[in-house]
Formats: sequence, structure tokens, C-alpha cells
Amino acid sequence: MNGNGRSRLLRGATTLLCAGAVVSLAACGSNTGSSSSSGGTSSNLPAEIKVVSINPTTGPAAFAGLAANKGYEVAIDEINSQKFLGDTKLVLSKEDTAGNAQTAASKLTPAVADKNVAAVFGSVSSNEAVALAPIADKSKMPIIFTQAGSPGVVIGDYTYRATPPMSSYYPKVGDFIKSKNVKSVGIVYAAWSPTLKDIAEKTIPEMGKSLGFNVVSSIGTQQTTQDFSAPIAQVLNAKPDMVSLLLVG
Repeated sequence: MNGNGRSRLLRGATTLLCAGAVVSLAACGSNTGSSSSSGGTSSNLPAEIKVVSINPTTGPAAFAGLAANKGYEVAIDEINSQKFLGDTKLVLSKEDTAGNAQTAASKLTPAVADKNVAAVFGSVSSNEAVALAPIADKSKMPIIFTQAGSPGVVIGDYTYRATPPMSSYYPKVGDFIKSKNVKSVGIVYAAWSPTLKDIAEKTIPEMGKSLGFNVVSSIGTQQTTQDFSAPIAQVLNAKPDMVSLLLVG
């Protein structure tokens, strides 16, 4: 089978299934699926299946993008070394977004055009992810986000996210906030990040309604901000009982 002989959805779904299955294989240490005849994969798949990581490896979110790439490398090495796909190999290429949403979108265009690319690992950065998701979904290119926890990321049949939205984590600290008798909260947040902006402007204020606290100061910072002393001083001037720092890196 050549790259043009199968639909992109089938190839993308195969990649997703394999990426998930390797977790189970690694956990149990089994190599029972290592033969090329296992599942009949070798006769149904091409010699190589290409996947592309579009992630920040430079810029403010590079720490997360580099870690994500390491994870993909480990998973793909497990799949290939255990011959989970028979003689078929997953081949990973990596593109750097440099922390820029427009750059991320421009890196996706050639991946979409390449019929040999089965799926894309989308950026861990939500401001890049919301630029990637509609392009991938419209092009029917399966795209998997490992993090990117803001609205506008999982938008259709071709967009996937491995983790729950980040906003779902924050209500879990409700008991702690109650135990400290917190009545006022100050927030310093990365306004350029859709995920953190959503948490600062919606999630935490909504929590306040049920937990009995008010947001007394909320300061958004930009991607270029290096010195945080001024926004922190502004928040502290409001004398909050607790401060939430929703920043990157």
C-alpha cells in the first residue's frame, strides 16, 4: 500500500491506536505482538508511516515542547522496537514553532500537503494549538494535542487531546482554599495564553462564587514580559489572602 492508497483518516486512526497501545505494552513488558503477522498489520500498512511534531523547541514554552518531543520519541521507539506494526516503522519529524502561532500554522501547511504524513502532534502551547486545530480539522488531518488545555482546541472529528482541559484541574483546590478561609484572591496571568487567560478570567472567578472569595486584582502579562515585579506589586497592593500565578515556564 502506498501513501496515497489509504484515506488519511485510516492512517491517522492507526497512529492513534498504536500510540495508545504502546503504553500497555510498556507497562506489561509483553512482546507477544512483536511478530510481523500480529494483527495482520504488515500486509495492510506501508513500510513507513510519517508523523510530524509541531511544537515550540525555542521560545517561552520550549521547556514543554522539548519534553513533548522526548515523549513522542520514547513511544515511537517502543512501537518500532517491539514491531507492534510488524515491519512498518513510525517515522517522526519535528518542526519548531518558536512560540509563534503564525509560525505554527505555516509549519502545518506542508504536513497537510504531504499525503505520506498520517498524523500530526500539535503544539503544547494553547495559543498555537488554537491556530493549528481549524486548519487540521478542515484538511482532515488527524492532530493530537498532549496538553493545550484551552477552548478552541478540540473542535471536530480530526482533533484530539490526551489530557483534560486545564480549567478542570483548578476546582480541585477548593477544599484547600476553604481550609485557609480565603476571602480575596489576586491573579497574575499570561494574557497571551488562551488556556491561562480562560482560567484567570472565567474559571477562578466562577470558583469564587461557590467558595466565597472575590478576585480583588487581576493583572495580565504579555509574552515579552521579563520583569514581573510591577504586576506582582500591583496585585499585592490589593492585599489579597492568596495569589494565583498563572504564568509559563
